[in-house]
Amino acid sequence: MLKGANDWFRALAWPLRLRKRASSWALSPYPEARAFGFTIVHDADSAYSRRLAPIMEAFDAIGLKITVTVFPFWAAWAPDPVQMWKQWWAQDPFFAPVAVPLEDPEERQFYVELARRGHEIAMHTPSETSSCRADVIRAFEFFESVFGFPPKMYVEHSPDNNLDAQKRSGSDPTSSYYNTDLLNRSGCWVWVCDEETEFSNVVGKQFNVLSDQDGPFCPRAREKFGILRAFLRSPTKPSDGDGFLTAFDDRTFNALEKERGLAIVYTHLAMGWLDPKTRRLRHDIAQRLEGLARRNVWFAPASAILDRFSAIRQVELRSSPTSVVVVNRSNASLPGVTVAAPAGYSLARPEGGKLPRLPGGLINIGELQAGAMRGFRIVKWSD
Repeated sequence: MLKGANDWFRALAWPLRLRKRASSWALSPYPEARAFGFTIVHDADSAYSRRLAPIMEAFDAIGLKITVTVFPFWAAWAPDPVQMWKQWWAQDPFFAPVAVPLEDPEERQFYVELARRGHEIAMHTPSETSSCRADVIRAFEFFESVFGFPPKMYVEHSPDNNLDAQKRSGSDPTSSYYNTDLLNRSGCWVWVCDEETEFSNVVGKQFNVLSDQDGPFCPRAREKFGILRAFLRSPTKPSDGDGFLTAFDDRTFNALEKERGLAIVYTHLAMGWLDPKTRRLRHDIAQRLEGLARRNVWFAPASAILDRFSAIRQVELRSSPTSVVVVNRSNASLPGVTVAAPAGYSLARPEGGKLPRLPGGLINIGELQAGAMRGFRIVKWSD
C-alpha cells in the first residue's frame, strides 16, 4: 500500500540504485552524463495529424523526442471507412477525424516527416479491429515499405476487444490470430496490455515495483506469453493530459533526478493535451515540460532508451583502490558511456588528463566501441 511520496515515485519510474554504498563505482545507462531518462509513448487512439502537429512542434522546441504509434490500416468495422471519414472531415476538418491510419496519403506524409525530425514511429496493431496473422504480416510489410525498416516498437490496442492481443488469441499457436512469433522475429520492443504486465497507479491500490535487475523490461510477458522483448511503462491514469500533470510534477522530476530513474510515459496525445481554443499544446503542460527540459535529462524515443538499457547490461565495470576498467561485451558501440563516481573522486586517462566530474558524481568517459576495454586512474576531485 502507498505510504508516502517515495512509494508514489517508485510506482511512476524505475530508480536504478546506483549508489549502493558511498565508496562504490557504477555504470549509468544514460549517455553524456545525463542524470535520468524521460520519454513519451503516444497511443494512436483517436489521433489525427492536424491535431498532433502543434503538439509535436512544441516537443521539438524543447528537444523532446518521443515514440508515436500509428494504425497502419483503416478499421474494418465500417463498410466504406474512407467515405465515412471524408464526411466527418467535411463537417469539421480539424476536430472530427479520429484514428486516421498510415495508409491515408496525408497521414503517411506527416509520419514520415516526424521520423525525419528524430521521432520514432511505432505500430499500434494493424488496425482498430481484430487483426488476423495475415493482417499482421501485411502491416509489417507496409510499414517497412514506408519507412525502410520494420517498426522498432509495437503497442497492443484494446486487448479486451481485439483477438490479436497476447492475452486473447495472439499467443495461441493454434489460432488464426497468433502473432507472438512474428513480433519476436521482427525484433521490436512490445508493450503487452495485460493486468499482470502493467502498472496500476490508482491511489490506495497495490503497486508493482520493478526490481533493479529487471529495469524497464518485462520478464512476466516472456514467461506468460513468450514475448522476448517486452517492456513496462510508467503509469498515468487516466492516460491523458490531466493524468500526465497529476503524475509528473516537480516532486516526481526531483525524485527521478535524485534516483537516476527512468520514465516511459504512456499517454494519448489526442486526449487532453491540446487546447481546443488555441489549437496548441496546453499552456500548463507546456510549462511542465519546459521545466523538465531545463534539467539534466536524456530525451530519446522509447526503443533507443530500451536498446541502451539492454546494451549497458552487457558492459562490465571493475574497480580497484587505484583504477577503474570498463569493458563493453555487447555488439553495440556506445557513445557517451557514463560512470557514477563516489564522493570526492574522478577519473583520469592513463596518459594524463583528468575527466570532469559533473553534478551527481557523473563522469562521461566517451564512446566505447563494441568489444572494447578502457582503463582509468582514480584521482581525487574537489567539487
